[in-house]
Amino acid sequence: MSATLETIIDIVARQSGVKRSKLNAHSAIDQDVRISGDDIDELAEALAERFGDHVQQWQWHRFAELNETNLLVTPYFVWRLIT
Repeated sequence: MSATLETIIDIVARQSGVKRSKLNAHSAIDQDVRISGDDIDELAEALAERFGDHVQQWQWHRFAELNETNLLVTPYFVWRLIT
């Protein structure tokens, strides 16, 4: 494994709390690592500290959900429609 990939895995493990041994080059940010929403910004900042500001310009929306969704919103609106 390259030193760059090792560094990225270290950063992702630290940001996500996922054990480093569970991460590899094929780990999906959203599905496997469970980083989404505002946490993507924090991950991008951590990676940018090591690799440069251009990291924040990556198309993160291709790899993770950037909008945090409140799980109570949908049931709330259904309840409002029923009542």
